[in-house]
Parts: sequence; structure tokens; C-alpha cells
Amino acid sequence: MFRFILLICLTFFADLYAQASIKYHTIKQHKSVCTDYYWNDTFCSSYTLTTPYTKHIKHKDIKDLLDREIEKLDKIYQNALQDYENTIDELNPDGNDTGHFDSDKSLNIFAFTPATATLVLEESRYTGGAHGSYDIYYNNYDLKTQKKLNLRDILKPNSYDKFVKIAQDRYKQTYHIPQNATMQYDGWFNKEFVLASNFAITADGIYFLYNPYEIKSYADGQTTLLVPYKDIKHILNTKYFTTEFFNKLKVQKQTINKTFSKELSVHISPLDSDKLLFEISSYNATYDTKEGWLSITFVGYKDIITSHIKSNFQKVDRYPNGIPIYYKPTKKTIKKHSVLLEAYDAAWESDSPKTLSFVIQKPKNHPKLEVQFRVVFKDKQSHSYSYIPQKDAPLDQQGFHSYKVEIDFD
Repeated sequence: MFRFILLICLTFFADLYAQASIKYHTIKQHKSVCTDYYWNDTFCSSYTLTTPYTKHIKHKDIKDLLDREIEKLDKIYQNALQDYENTIDELNPDGNDTGHFDSDKSLNIFAFTPATATLVLEESRYTGGAHGSYDIYYNNYDLKTQKKLNLRDILKPNSYDKFVKIAQDRYKQTYHIPQNATMQYDGWFNKEFVLASNFAITADGIYFLYNPYEIKSYADGQTTLLVPYKDIKHILNTKYFTTEFFNKLKVQKQTINKTFSKELSVHISPLDSDKLLFEISSYNATYDTKEGWLSITFVGYKDIITSHIKSNFQKVDRYPNGIPIYYKPTKKTIKKHSVLLEAYDAAWESDSPKTLSFVIQKPKNHPKLEVQFRVVFKDKQSHSYSYIPQKDAPLDQQGFHSYKVEIDFD
């Protein structure tokens, strides 16, 4: 018995840079090979392959790369189908061979730069036993030559050992391992640090992934390590990591999409070299019409907000640095040392979306900008307050629990 399914799904991919993206569909091929036993049990063996549909991808180098890799995977897929059919034929109908074998593979674009592209291959399989297995593999390519890149290719000559030492220090720092301890302190099979061959070029640095059983037990799952560019910039191959690359990454760090909760999400993006656009969405999920405030605080700055404020709130107030404000813990007013923008609605209806957008001037001579967000609802009958975010969020200058975002300018 043969079952075959072909699905087309919409997928969106955003690359390392905020200014560019690739949109594409994915094609999903699925085939099951089954046999039925006389006691009405069925054994099935199935294989699924998901790949990008490249016809409408306009980036020629990436399209050519994908077409080549998809052709390879499709051959593997066809061979696997034959193997699965043979497996079904070998099963003993008089025995206890009931259940299923499954294998799934998917290929997607993980990231790309002007000189490189990173593809991600995800695999999961079950062939009997207590549990299945899964792996993720990153493959990096030179877009011009279509050659697969290893780690040494993206480093300056004779820099590999330096990189490994930096990566080991970063791993121990990330997982809080004493510098004089062996890797078994973190559950590794071996004492010595080994750098994964599985890596990807990302917006934040070189990202490594150890699959299950590679360095730890299956129960430990996958282990990841990010080596940030600030640690390794001096030993990277300038053929792939140009000044343009790092300049664009600066812009990328200023682009933030953050969903804090179902009530609050934030999008921040550069308008030009000295301005940022804030677009904030929030809604009342309390299932009742309530009085509500959306508050945004720029910590430690003067009035950097421009006059380009748009919203569907009842009113929006802007409080510059230095004015008296209410401090919740003492229920008294204090002198404010931040810029506060507050949107208010006296009758915020349940599930009613509210939006607020505005532009700020980037503060000069500051490497970072800290911004805090909160939503507060007041029950008019009980006069009680409910706060979004939850109580474990840090306190802002007024003593309220707030979400925090830091924007890098370096």
C-alpha cells in the first residue's frame, strides 16, 4: 500500500540584514509504505522531505545553491523510499512486527551575507526502540564559488588554535564552568574541550551546535555556543567579514521585534543614521472594559522623542526628564530622571488592539539605549490594578514592573 502527499507551505525568511529578505514557499513530499496483517494490524514506514520552492527566488546565487542541494536531497529521498519498501517486504506477518518507521528531513535558508549563505538541514527519525533521534546541521557556502566552507576558510591563516581557545573560554563563561575544571563538569563524555564542526554565520557571531550524543547524553539534548564577533573580529578572514558586513550588523542590532506577552509587542527599526522608529502594539486581554495605560520609559535621557507620535489611544502624554512623578513603593512623588511616554484610554475595551508609534533621536555619545515597557489596567469597580508584565519583571524608575530592551549603537 502506497500513500503520497505533496504540500506547499508559505515560509518567510529574513536574512542577517534588516534591509533585505527572501520570501519563498516550501514543498513537502511525504510517502508512506504500509503492510496490513490478517489480524488487522498495520506496519508503516514513512519518509518526509521539505525543501524550498526556488522558482521565484530572485537572488540567483542562492537559487543556484538551493537547486543543487535540493537535487542531492531528492536522490537521497528516492533511495530511502526504496529502502523502506524493502524493509516492509522483509517483515514477518506471523511475528510481532507492528508499529512504524519514520524519517523526516527539511532544508531551509538559515542566513546569508553578501559573500556567504548558510543552509540548515533538520533531520528526525524513528526506527524502533525507546525513542527517536534528531539532528540539525548547518552548511555554509561561498556564494561566488558555491564552495562549502569550513571554519578555517573564514579565519585568517594560522588562527584556528586561537579561535578554539576563545571558543573554549566563551563556552566556560556561558555555562558557568570554572576555568580550571574539565569539560566533564558540564556533563561532557570527555575532559577536553572539542569545537563542534557544525557552525553557522549569524548576525551575532559564529554559532555552534552539538547534536545529541556528540558530547553529552541524549537526555541533555542539543548544546549550543555563540562566539560573538567582538571576541574574534581580529582573526576573521576579511574576504567574508568586510567593513560593510560589520556596518550592516550595527544596523541589524538596532532592529528589534519583541513579543513580550499576548498583550504587548514591540518593533524598533532604524529610519536613518540618527533616528529610530518605535511601533508598539497592545490590547486588553482581561475580558472586561477597563482603564488602561501603556508606558514607555527611556532611562537616563532628556526628551529624545520627536513630535511624530501616532496612536489610537484616547490621549498620549510626554513627560520630559526632571519633572515630579509618582513612585509606587512609597506612594509619593519623586524627581524623574528619564523620559516617559504614556498612552491612556479611559474605556479600553476587551480584546481591542491599541497601537502607538513615534520616532526618537538617537542619543549621541551613548553606546546603548535602555527602554522599559509596561501595560497597566485598572478595575473601576474594585480600584485594583493588574500589570503586564508579570511580577518577576524588574522595577522601573517609578517602581512598576516593566519589560526592558537594550539597543546597541556600537
